[in-house]
Amino acid sequence: MSLVPRTAIALSSAATTVGACYSTYLTVIGIAAHGELRDQRAKGWSDRSPSTRFRILIPAHNEELLIKDTVAAARELRYPAHLYEIHVVADNCTDRTAEIADEAGAHVHRRRAPDNPGKGPALTWLLAALPTGEPHDAFIILDADTVVEPDMLRAFDACFADGAEVVQGHYAVRGEGAGGEVDLRSAAFAVRHLVRPAGRVRLGGSSSLYGNGMAFSERIARAFPWSSHLTEDLDMGLRLLLAGETVDFAPRAVVRGEMPNTLDAATSQHERWESGRRSVTKTYLPRLLAAANGKRHGKRWAYIDASLDIAMPPFGTLAAVTGAGAAGFALAGTGRTRSIGAAIGLGSIGLQTLHILASLRLAGAPFSVYRSLLRAPLNIVWKIGVLGRTLRHGPTDWVRTSRNDDHDGNHATAQLKTLNDQTTHDQHHHDNARRFVS
Repeated sequence: MSLVPRTAIALSSAATTVGACYSTYLTVIGIAAHGELRDQRAKGWSDRSPSTRFRILIPAHNEELLIKDTVAAARELRYPAHLYEIHVVADNCTDRTAEIADEAGAHVHRRRAPDNPGKGPALTWLLAALPTGEPHDAFIILDADTVVEPDMLRAFDACFADGAEVVQGHYAVRGEGAGGEVDLRSAAFAVRHLVRPAGRVRLGGSSSLYGNGMAFSERIARAFPWSSHLTEDLDMGLRLLLAGETVDFAPRAVVRGEMPNTLDAATSQHERWESGRRSVTKTYLPRLLAAANGKRHGKRWAYIDASLDIAMPPFGTLAAVTGAGAAGFALAGTGRTRSIGAAIGLGSIGLQTLHILASLRLAGAPFSVYRSLLRAPLNIVWKIGVLGRTLRHGPTDWVRTSRNDDHDGNHATAQLKTLNDQTTHDQHHHDNARRFVS
């Protein structure tokens, strides 16, 4: 065998090995998630009266088009009004974000720090600015483009009553069912933000933090200040884990954030995510593996699981790598090597596809989200281009993600659904999901 075929087989072996390992991992995670979500949905709500006192923190930079809806949804939560407050930090705003948030009923804090922008610094500043003498037990962090389902605080309250210190809610997509890139992102969120954390927690691991719909006890919030990292949520979750603090998952604490409706609008967001994720992996993967080897805090599996999670390529890239490995065996392999290698690669792609479809069933996704998967090949090519740019140019600066309304120029028209419509829509799909897992 010449050098070129040997090299092709070696690369194909590496690609299919990665694909097979992660396909197996995702299959186990999916099975565990099915059990976790079934049990969570069977619980119902406790008869006990809510008792956790919350402060909802909303960092906002030039969000005058969306902040009113976010505050309004938070004020309509089915939770005793005297047990929660809403605080907005208008961070380096040059528009009417602060005034609109104030008119909507939030406590508004204005921050001017042009040399230190970003969500992490804004949250650290807000926590320091809040009075400490007033009674409260936990903080909720929401993005400024988010609407929440009415029972969000009830779900978080139940977790804290059970002894949780950090909880990630179900961060889903606002406007699901609108088609296009929004629905494709909804499919990705079903995999990443619902099934993955549910399965990981079920198996004894720790959920990642996803930046929106996060809850922290007073003790944790004061002890672990936010960093200025590009992916401050991922950084925070791993710092907590290495300190022995795991993150619980509350699938019934649903928050829905706006997603860019075009690939162009999503580019800066994904470049930031991928630059930040690569930096986090470089920093934390050796530390997680060392902690797993040392059985630190008695959380060996949690460290191994977190290592697998941060080292995993984006799902589309994983599928492309696995497919390339299978193709390499088919084209350059001979005899049993070709058959076995191609079979492993194709089997891994099959498991990945089943994982996506099962995730959509568990999320109760509408048909349009399934249909959006037809756009996945184009999205994979685009995503690989994003990864290539971040590798060439290195870390990027924090840039506010372009909002859909920025391009539409008409807020009233651009709103995909009202909160009431969204709540009805969500309940319908949650009922579908409940029937599936029962």
